[in-house]
Amino acid sequence: MSSSLSGLEDAIERYCHPQSARALGAPRHADGADDFGDAAETPEEAAVQYIADRFAEGVFNFKALIAALGAPLTSLDEAYRRSGLTLLAAVFHTLAERARAGVPVRAVVVSSAPDSSGGGGDGAGVGAGAGAVSSLLWLSENDFGSVTQFLCDRASKDFACARPSLDALQSVVRCHAPVYLGGASVQPANDLITRLCDGIFIPQLAQHLRGTCFGIFKAVLEARVESAAAAGTAAGGGGGGGAASDEAAATRSLVESFARAAQGEKDPRCIMVMWDCCDLVLRLLPASGGEGDLAQQVFGLLSVYYPITFKPPPTSYSITKEDLVNRLRSVLCGHAVLAKKTTRLLLDQLKSARVPIKVDVLQSLAHLFCTTSRLSVDLQIGELQEVSSAILEELVGGGGGGTEDRQLVDSALDTLRRLATVVSLHTAATGGAAWNLFARPIMTHCMDVLIAGGLSLIHI
Repeated sequence: MSSSLSGLEDAIERYCHPQSARALGAPRHADGADDFGDAAETPEEAAVQYIADRFAEGVFNFKALIAALGAPLTSLDEAYRRSGLTLLAAVFHTLAERARAGVPVRAVVVSSAPDSSGGGGDGAGVGAGAGAVSSLLWLSENDFGSVTQFLCDRASKDFACARPSLDALQSVVRCHAPVYLGGASVQPANDLITRLCDGIFIPQLAQHLRGTCFGIFKAVLEARVESAAAAGTAAGGGGGGGAASDEAAATRSLVESFARAAQGEKDPRCIMVMWDCCDLVLRLLPASGGEGDLAQQVFGLLSVYYPITFKPPPTSYSITKEDLVNRLRSVLCGHAVLAKKTTRLLLDQLKSARVPIKVDVLQSLAHLFCTTSRLSVDLQIGELQEVSSAILEELVGGGGGGTEDRQLVDSALDTLRRLATVVSLHTAATGGAAWNLFARPIMTHCMDVLIAGGLSLIHI
């Protein structure tokens, strides 16, 4: 039981040298339990809980914790050094889980919180201005900067400790990013990501480490999206002047760092988080098409996976092919800034001879126009006739009678109906030529059918 520990140094010793817990005389009982608690609680778990509990109670502060960990963190012995960082990561994870559950972990005075009342994230939101006190954070802003820098440096320079360093960094960032990285300036977020990526080539890391890095990216990007939503701005927005230019440059650097890290990802577990990051990046970009080269980079990350034609291996746990299809579609077809590029990709894929791919394309077209709606129609006025012609071709040419042909015809008809609704409502609201362009191929086909059937249009 953690109460049997005599202090912080004792807890650290028993975690980093668990064999000493037995040597120091903790009595073992006949049922296998011992004085560390029930049989399921190991000395390491007891040490983590003890440190987290005492830290939350204010028995010692963060600087005292780091000072007590000095021996293992600076040791020349690789295993001992790794155990010290693993303990720090476990304590941070425990505090983060408590914060996410709304359990107070520490009273921290926030010197520079966002002005919005949201705060969001994993339960770490403060929603108050400078001088507010948060019980769901355990690091001050200065400590946050020092810790993240230390963990980024250790992950890049001490490969044996890369895993616990990145795990600890993810726990810290998830809880603190909404407050310390979600302010008016994007520069602190960019600085952290730059430190992370400068010393590590993420695509070459093992799967767990890549996934952790993408989790860090996601937490940082979520903080930036919440900040931009509260301020009503997007990348490159916010007026002119040198400050605006600096912010745009920082946003660009942040997005480009992510794009480099995500290149060539193949593991479905990492891909799902990477697509979440793509979705967040696209929310930061203007829907009108500004920052077009950044949008192109994100489109490149997404389009290489379309269409999904493989099934995840058993090692991907609960991720299914349908999960991948739906998530990719929601991101690739869910942003007006990608509408023209995505439409061209879909029209090219519609030429496939495989019916399942055609059905996927038709469903994706419907999702694209129905989700992005008015902006998609405005941005793609020149493609409307080609889109309706392509759908019509699948509708009238898929009548072979087989099950797949029936599915193709049903999908084409459903897509045509849904797009017709979107375009007609848009035209009724704004005027313009959208409906005429969309409907022309359909009306032409109907007239051809009538004429071929021997009816004279003159008598209609």
